[in-house]
Amino acid sequence: ADGRSRLVVFGDAGFASNEYFSQQANGELAVNSVNWLTEDEDRLKITDRQPAHNPINLIGNQGSVILWVSVFILPFAVALSGLVMVLKRGYQTYAAGFVSWLVYSFLANGLFFFVGGVVAMSEGAVFPGELKLLAALASAAIGYGVHRRASWAWLPGLVLSALCAGMVALTIFTGSGIGFSLIPNETVQLLYAAIFVVNAAILLWIKRVFAEVN
Repeated sequence: ADGRSRLVVFGDAGFASNEYFSQQANGELAVNSVNWLTEDEDRLKITDRQPAHNPINLIGNQGSVILWVSVFILPFAVALSGLVMVLKRGYQTYAAGFVSWLVYSFLANGLFFFVGGVVAMSEGAVFPGELKLLAALASAAIGYGVHRRASWAWLPGLVLSALCAGMVALTIFTGSGIGFSLIPNETVQLLYAAIFVVNAAILLWIKRVFAEVN
């Protein structure tokens, strides 16, 4: 009415094409330009920028592969390299430390089975409770024997380590939970099995320590 006009100039119309309309607020620029040209300034607005949600989509067993590589394989490779260095230096230097590790792990395992046995007995599962209490007693006895470096403790310690790791492996691979029901979490089960696999390897490696003392 007052003789004035409005003009919007773009150097390229491609910014408003379908493939770029939603990028870098190109669509908002096109819509607001039209609103301004029609003197509809009340409708001019710049929407709040929302953070982009870019989930990582894993296909098939990729999640399991990443878990195993990052949590188990790489740490195990580092630990194995350290163990190789220890083996090269000889077991005598590290025998005392390994014996202490075995003592604490067997005693902790005995306490673990003792608590499980008491819980099972209180729930009326008499036979499983008795087995767990027997395993607790055996584990504690082995821990004491290893502390004394008694030759009689070596073979039972090796057998118990193999049984503990084997029960966890049975639970994991069968998925039935009948092999080892004290630990419901699979990751903790793997850690428990790894501890007793390591215990068996240590017992095999330092066997001469028991022979030398006795």
